[in-house]
Amino acid sequence: MADPSNWCIDRTLKNHARAVNALALLPDGRLASGSDDETIRLWDLETEEAVKILRGHEGSVAALAVTSEGTLASGSYDGTVRLWNLHSGFGYRIVREQLTMRVLAASGGGALACGSYSGVITVINGGTGAGRLGPRAHKAWVTALAWLPDGRLASGSRDNSIIFWEAGHISPAVTIAAHKGCVAALAVLPDGRLASGSHDQTIRLWSTDTGELTGTLAGHEARILALAVLPDGQLASSAADRSLRVWNVGTGACTAIHQGQGSDIHALLALPDGRFASGGADGTVLLWRSGPNEL
Repeated sequence: MADPSNWCIDRTLKNHARAVNALALLPDGRLASGSDDETIRLWDLETEEAVKILRGHEGSVAALAVTSEGTLASGSYDGTVRLWNLHSGFGYRIVREQLTMRVLAASGGGALACGSYSGVITVINGGTGAGRLGPRAHKAWVTALAWLPDGRLASGSRDNSIIFWEAGHISPAVTIAAHKGCVAALAVLPDGRLASGSHDQTIRLWSTDTGELTGTLAGHEARILALAVLPDGQLASSAADRSLRVWNVGTGACTAIHQGQGSDIHALLALPDGRFASGGADGTVLLWRSGPNEL
């Protein structure tokens, strides 16, 4: 198992002109990054080059997700969700929601959940593009989404709440007053619990069965921006204090603190080779590995 206290920057990928907001791993191993420069870059992680640029959005690319069929989906401030043909580089289906898309999450069953600034969640069929609009259960922006192993959807919002939705329906089942600030990020842990990162500077761990709080991770000195579960089960978090922390979710201990990006880290993603990627406000994508820093 990798030593989580010894993470260091392995590679820096530079190509975006503005902040990187979202990351996704494609089935062929390429890394996708979405940016405020209105583009999506596809990276070959072996050559460290941007091998394709996807253009078409007319606003910041805020979210990326890969469907169970392997399709890349992107959500933008231009009010559209685009499903991409990765060979041609064109969006083969455009879902015009007329809502600013803030976050996306793809389920194993082919559903794509879309959260907007209006507080509404839409679930799109990743194959047909048909959408089902849910009720406006959140009172502010939907800022985080995560599909649970049992098929339910969890959503976080700027209204400080988390909602667990009924499986197979867009109906709220349980609402939790989760934080004292915006719920900016959600991540499903290997033991089935849900981690939530907030602008109140804490990460909270929740039972998805009962909705009960099971733990709190504290240490960041600014609002939390992103979460990702690492291959060894540790949890990585980033915050507006420009720090990256790694947590043992069993003990609640912070096992590593890094300031490597030099800017706010907007996105985190675990990679199958044991590394993880971060996307920053400075337009770079960093690849992190465990081991001595040789750079």
